Amino acid sequence: MTLNPFSDNWSDRLRIAADVLKDVTPDELRVDQPFYDELTLVLTEYRLSDAAFAAAAPQVPNPPDWAQLSAAVHGSTPNALLLHIHGWLAQARWIDTPLVRVHAQGLLEPALRRLAAHVSDLDITPVKDD
Repeated sequence: MTLNPFSDNWSDRLRIAADVLKDVTPDELRVDQPFYDELTLVLTEYRLSDAAFAAAAPQVPNPPDWAQLSAAVHGSTPNALLLHIHGWLAQARWIDTPLVRVHAQGLLEPALRRLAAHVSDLDITPVKDD
């Protein structure tokens, strides 16, 4: 499973990832490390601006509240949703494949679709490779 490397548009890449995920079980996502890594790269291409981060941070628990994933996906502003997603990814230091936890609840695909639909509303900056 791969995402289209030729798409320049982040919202397109997010939609493609969501399209792929609809046919992937949580167990398949857990063991398909190349796809998981590619998905992580797509999700971390952009970060919130400092001002957007400061505004969204009070709405986003750190560490993530895994019991409140549905509220995070469906009830957050677009900026807060991106911050939730980055918070889930940051948990990889402590838990293996945290996105699988979100996908197992059926919420990763809707999170990606919602984020893709609101890319133009996000206050983001590209992450530069060092």
